Amino acid sequence: MKHIKYLTIMLITIFLSLSAFCLAEEAIKLPDSPMNGLTIFLEKRCIKCHSLQSDEKTFGPDLIRSLKNDDIFQIYGKLWSHSPQMFKYMEKKDISHPIFKRDEMKAVLDFLYFLNFFTEKGDVESGRAFFTNSICSKCHAIGRHGKRDGISLDKYKIYMSPIYLATSLWNHGLDMKFQLSARKYGWPELKGADLSSLSQFIVDFATEMDTRRVYSLSGSPVKGKMVFEDIGCLSCHKKNVYYDKRQKSALDIASDMWKGGPKMWTAMKSGGMKIPEFTADEFVDLVAYLYFINYPGREGDEDSGKEVFDNNCSRCHDNGPGPVLKEIRGRHDYLDLMTTMWNHSEDMLNVAKEKGVTWPRFLGHDMNDLLKFLVTKDNR
Repeated sequence: MKHIKYLTIMLITIFLSLSAFCLAEEAIKLPDSPMNGLTIFLEKRCIKCHSLQSDEKTFGPDLIRSLKNDDIFQIYGKLWSHSPQMFKYMEKKDISHPIFKRDEMKAVLDFLYFLNFFTEKGDVESGRAFFTNSICSKCHAIGRHGKRDGISLDKYKIYMSPIYLATSLWNHGLDMKFQLSARKYGWPELKGADLSSLSQFIVDFATEMDTRRVYSLSGSPVKGKMVFEDIGCLSCHKKNVYYDKRQKSALDIASDMWKGGPKMWTAMKSGGMKIPEFTADEFVDLVAYLYFINYPGREGDEDSGKEVFDNNCSRCHDNGPGPVLKEIRGRHDYLDLMTTMWNHSEDMLNVAKEKGVTWPRFLGHDMNDLLKFLVTKDNR
């Protein structure tokens, strides 16, 4: 058994030595289709322990809640830190340790980060109350609700995702601003949950005869970045700055755009910019990009990473059976290391148990700092 374990460690060393180096910035890039990772999530049987619905009880933690506000490195750090418990349960349920290819690891991490993109559940009664009690009902009609001869919103009945309603609100926002100002109405407040509930109220109570149903769009952060740059957002918004310290859902981001609309439209007009109108695809892509701005996390700190390595890894990797630091450092990118670490984590755990080594747990930005240290070439 010992020979098998140490042979595994030798293979890790060979893998790391042959792995091609590429820049970290190229490795942690925006995903084109975050939902692609769902297929891998199901194929690797992660669903056996982890539900994708917050109200469903499973053995594993609720990923939607437990990973909220985490960047890619914090997500991976949690997976690593909890792997002993995962392996124990998987062994009990006769589930084999999942092995990932590099692109599969990236796809799963993309998907896990994406879990909080659409989290608000529409509530019909909340939507009715919002519509009735807000100025919406003074100008608009939904079925038999609101102003009888007002502008009907019934045509939105076919849209099962509130992102379509959010798109239309933006596109008609400037005209609505003029109409509201003429009637001396203030700019209405609108939260992400309001959008979801209002959309559900329309679906349930609109009298539109069209029986088609148009479902949700997931959005592409890569295409959204192109939209962001093409319409000139960079002239006012700084690049590579966190959108917000906390992770906001797609509808919260859309409601922020609505809230700031009047200011943005004024600034655009004074700057000679054309106020953009979006298709639903373009709008959800833009929102997906804003959602993923925090995805790579903050820049890792090399010095802090060395401290994390010395405290957690050096016992096996500089003074033990694992690959030594000089065979790892500066030769591999983030995804190389994350994929290899995970694929051999069960063997590492067995060696750690045999040697009485405490399994390392990474909190906060520990994983980010550690990997920054490992991908940085040692020029000493």
